[in-house]
Amino acid sequence: MFERFRQAEESTTRKFGGTGLGLNIAKQMVELQHGKLEVKSKLGQGSEFYFSLEFKKFFDNNKELKNQHNTLDNELGKLSILLCEDNELNQRLARTVVQNFGFDIDIADNGQLGIELIKKKKYDLVLMDLQMPVQDGYQTTIMIRNELKMSIPIIAMTAHSLVGEQQKCFDIGMNAYVAKPFKQYELLEAIQDVIKKQRASTDQCHEDTSSKVSLEEKLVPIDFTYLDELSGGDADFKKEMMELFIKNVPIDLQELAQAIQEKNQALIKKSAHHMKSSLAMFQLAKGILFLEATEQQSAGEIMDSQLPKNFQDFQTYIQSVILSLKNLL
Repeated sequence: MFERFRQAEESTTRKFGGTGLGLNIAKQMVELQHGKLEVKSKLGQGSEFYFSLEFKKFFDNNKELKNQHNTLDNELGKLSILLCEDNELNQRLARTVVQNFGFDIDIADNGQLGIELIKKKKYDLVLMDLQMPVQDGYQTTIMIRNELKMSIPIIAMTAHSLVGEQQKCFDIGMNAYVAKPFKQYELLEAIQDVIKKQRASTDQCHEDTSSKVSLEEKLVPIDFTYLDELSGGDADFKKEMMELFIKNVPIDLQELAQAIQEKNQALIKKSAHHMKSSLAMFQLAKGILFLEATEQQSAGEIMDSQLPKNFQDFQTYIQSVILSLKNLL
């Protein structure tokens, strides 16, 4: 039964399907790790498959987690976190983990209840499940960014690791992505990262306000995380992508402006969709949110009357981004 394309009985395939490869593959995987897969079986009673493997222990998980926990507490202090999650087991797990980090946590069973809590209380961070009843994580995030106009950090949490899902989360304005079942240190690192970036951005805004820098002269903080990962540390490639953005995005901006002026919904949708990938390269969440909303509005029968005004703000934002990139070159 451990041989390729061999099953215990010929009737097995007819009744249950399968190809007879599963046990062979499992046996090879165990043997590659210097183990042996064996079986005990009695007709009519059942079968028991078993193996043992030896591994080296490299570090103490609990000690490392404790060190990370203490470091994080010292750096961030007390945080108020909202969890949007419908699964009771996941709620219980997240509550225990987050409280062990030293943070406060409230829980909403779906996105709609989460929105109600956000309106009543100030939170430092949202942990957002993507698949929820009533209102899912995508819809909730779009509401937080577009309707409530809030920049609160949002970390996506999902068990569905679909191709492109992570980028979709970033495109609609989420700040980080953690796959379930999550590891405690991964969640800690994600929380630490987004909170630090949020505080740095807030400090930058305060500096800009106090020095009365005009909107045209204000530099936008650029997130090169995705581009650095993509380029593998190639400085020339990174420079080339920045130059292409400076060269091409103004052309796309002009095309979108003309489409909005002419109320050409098909061209608005096409232009907005085309620009999103360029902005996503530099993690420009504010601009991506506008393009996402514009693309959705263009599919409706009536265009939003505020679109021309919102576009002016978007245009000024992009000009500031280009100025920032030129300043970095």
